[in-house]
Amino acid sequence: MDKFIRRENVKHYRELLEQTNDNEHRQRIEKLLAEEEQKQIESGDFDFYDKVQVS
Repeated sequence: MDKFIRRENVKHYRELLEQTNDNEHRQRIEKLLAEEEQKQIESGDFDFYDKVQVS
């Protein structure tokens, strides 16, 4: 369950980054994204392909 939540949070933060042009807001989102990716790494569920967006 935690893995799912972390993955969905990362997905959500990336979507938010695509939608905002406000620099302050982007910085907050980037910080949250980095924290969530760090949680993925620490828990062992980080996947390189989760980080790369495939078109």
